[in-house]
Amino acid sequence: MDFEKAAEAFRRKELELDFATITIEQCKEAEPVTYVGPGYFRQDVSGRLEVKCYATTTPEVGIAAFNRQMRSTSGSLYLEEDHYRCSAIDHAGHEWEASPSLLGSSISFATNASVMTLTPRSLIRRLGWRDTTSRLRLEFFGQRERNWTALIGEHEVEYADGQQLALTIQPGADEAVVVTASFPGSLPPALEMRLVEALQFVLCLDLHVDISDTAGDGKRTAELRSAGARRSRVNPYPPLDTRSPGNWAPIITLLQHYLKYTFAGQIADAWHPCSAHLAHARQASANSLEAWEVGLSVAVEGIANLIPAQAASETVDYRELRKRLTAWLGESGYPDSLVNRIGGMLGGLEMVRPKDRMMGLVDCGAVSKDDIGAWVRVRNTAVHTRQITSSDFDDNELQRRFDQLHQVYRLMHGMVFHLIGYSGRYSNYAERGFPDAVFPLITVEGGAIPAAQ
Repeated sequence: MDFEKAAEAFRRKELELDFATITIEQCKEAEPVTYVGPGYFRQDVSGRLEVKCYATTTPEVGIAAFNRQMRSTSGSLYLEEDHYRCSAIDHAGHEWEASPSLLGSSISFATNASVMTLTPRSLIRRLGWRDTTSRLRLEFFGQRERNWTALIGEHEVEYADGQQLALTIQPGADEAVVVTASFPGSLPPALEMRLVEALQFVLCLDLHVDISDTAGDGKRTAELRSAGARRSRVNPYPPLDTRSPGNWAPIITLLQHYLKYTFAGQIADAWHPCSAHLAHARQASANSLEAWEVGLSVAVEGIANLIPAQAASETVDYRELRKRLTAWLGESGYPDSLVNRIGGMLGGLEMVRPKDRMMGLVDCGAVSKDDIGAWVRVRNTAVHTRQITSSDFDDNELQRRFDQLHQVYRLMHGMVFHLIGYSGRYSNYAERGFPDAVFPLITVEGGAIPAAQ
């Protein structure tokens, strides 16, 4: 079966590929364990991928496989050699691969046969590519097209100074959205990860790539990816409403700025730290109000720590001060436990607090003092537990807590806008009705206030 037909079956959750020979090999350099036999790759009704191989084995091989499965220790990570890679050639001569995964087995000592199973994250086809243009095509299943309204179309996006790629976003069949990035030369490294990060930022959604198709430099790698773990529905607070077609230009500008920001400070094979904090903020909203408050306030603290800041003081050497004070306390006969405790408290003076980093953005209009104050109240109330009373469930109290959360979203977005260098329209969640406003805020004496649209 060629890849396009396999992809069509995959979209319907009906993929099944039969093979006369499947090879499963341990991810180990020296003397890897190998199983060979007929079998199939298939997809279950939930979209999960499965590999099954009917391998011929000897009793000794079967016992060794069983012992390897039983040697794992509770609480410890699996080793690379605990995983197995898989390859197979179908009846048309096409070679398929399955990404490494843990091995399951059902061993029959009576027949000297075993059924080996894998649950890979992806099935892979490697093909040729003759076009001089490189291309990345991503397909996202189960999307509501209205969430992508302001993104639909063809765009020229700058991902680095003087470097552009052509980006096309179109609705696909059966609630899918297809994102295609084209580039005249070799594709930038980690483009898929950075592009997904930028899309998740502007959409404020957790995205799972179901089909990835990368082509360039004479090679094409196409992947069918197993359905991700089903997550609870998050409450989306995108930086600007993506459901409005009138927001097309500022949304693409936001996407471009975030893409450039992550490319400038990327970490190989890992999300940018800002993207990780934004993901925590998104996922926190799917939980209870209390968990939402904790998760959002901690995520905002993480983003604040990405803001460059000067030392707390240029004239006081806090390290030397702590050293002298603790020495004096010890010489004065105070208990060691108290001396160590005071030393720990003084050590905090050497750190630049997240709040200090936030306050440094007030004068430039990136954030407001009121929003910082809301973050402090949300964080302190959430992490320092107290006795719950009936008044905590009053409508007015619940409304106050939600209003504070919405202020924290404006604070979070303002810090991200500052980091990525964005200015323009945004959704002002700190005001009822969530009207559009303009970033940066208007600076006034003693702070900053939102600029109306």
